[in-house]
Amino acid sequence: IFFRFVSQNIWTLNWSHNMAESEVSKDAEPSEGPAAKRQKTADFTQMYADALPNSHMYERSYMHTDTISHIFVTPRTEFLVTGSIDGHVKFWKKLPRDIIFVKHFRPHLVTISGMTVSSWDGQLVCTTSEDRSVKVFDVVNFDMINMIKLDFTPSVLELICPSAHPKPRLVVCHAKAPSMCVYDPTDGLGKCLTTVELHSAPVKVIKFNHHFHTVVSASADGML
Repeated sequence: IFFRFVSQNIWTLNWSHNMAESEVSKDAEPSEGPAAKRQKTADFTQMYADALPNSHMYERSYMHTDTISHIFVTPRTEFLVTGSIDGHVKFWKKLPRDIIFVKHFRPHLVTISGMTVSSWDGQLVCTTSEDRSVKVFDVVNFDMINMIKLDFTPSVLELICPSAHPKPRLVVCHAKAPSMCVYDPTDGLGKCLTTVELHSAPVKVIKFNHHFHTVVSASADGML
């Protein structure tokens, strides 16, 4: 019995000693850092590289994304102004042998129903649409300088310059009535100065002849 007791104690001591040495050896080993992340590589790198243009000259199209509904060439300032049915307006500069893109606006979120240019000096451009608003642009600086809120749905509009007034006037025609409202396009107030009713049906076309200071309008019933 005594021999068995001594043998068990010796075996227990040896086992404890071996475990202690194992723990010390583990602590003595240097710890490894976090595993390095693998760098991601594109599977289609060569395909993308082959698709790059390799010509010496790059070209970019500034065309409209929808049907063009209005186009004007401004006198004296020599700009080309285009408008499309999706509400976009673009300015282009006319050069002796080329036309270059200048600036792009989207003044309306719906179809542009009317656009006009000051035919005597080419300084102003006005647009209107079914959103009941008029936007006024400075052509030379190609910037929007005024916005007029309307209380009716417009159809067409025209910039006029009466001989008795130094300031231009903007005539906006009602889409469902024969009335025409006259505004100052640059005063920033947006108030109707006067209302003209000469037709018995809504006006569909209106143009200003600056040589003879005459306005010609045509209504839906064929009256001129």
